[in-house]
Amino acid sequence: KRVQRVFKKKADALAFERSVMLTANSDEWNSESRDYRSLSDIFQIWWIYKGRNNKYSANRKRTVTKIINDMGNPSVYQITPKLLGQYRSDRLQSGVKASTVNRELNLLMGIFTSLAEIGECSKTNPIKGLSKLKEEKPEMSYLTKSDIEKLLNAVEGDYWRITVLCLSTGARWGEATQLRAENLLHGRVTFMKTKNGRH
Repeated sequence: KRVQRVFKKKADALAFERSVMLTANSDEWNSESRDYRSLSDIFQIWWIYKGRNNKYSANRKRTVTKIINDMGNPSVYQITPKLLGQYRSDRLQSGVKASTVNRELNLLMGIFTSLAEIGECSKTNPIKGLSKLKEEKPEMSYLTKSDIEKLLNAVEGDYWRITVLCLSTGARWGEATQLRAENLLHGRVTFMKTKNGRH
């Protein structure tokens, strides 16, 4: 990096030169070390480049906007392990599950990865080095016959049909509502848009 200064005295110039030489490899002179753009600025770039074209884009936008607000919209260079650790701790203390916190930070990591691919961010992803929180596996639960009867009595029309389909196949509500006539043939259902991407 080229550095230019004007000094009245040669001694001052030499002292400054020595200072620059000593710190030439430090973060102060590293062009990638200090990104002063805010997290919301970075998010807007990602949103235009990729985010708005993603599946469930509206939900992701709401999630990331909340993350940004909860973090206090820091500058990119301020996103350190200490800040991320504080964010995780605050979320857990507020009753949020570890799996949810992991998904939130994974979403942020994906944003930085995407922007690094097009040269908008440093290739050093600030989230990547953070270990994931240990997640507790939820206990499997089932609806009793009584629960099923109450559920079916609470809905009617197409909602009743979709409910029966979900109960019969284990499909998620969103998956069932995306079905088309051609997906139901000869008593067989083919789900095309599933959460895990499988048919």
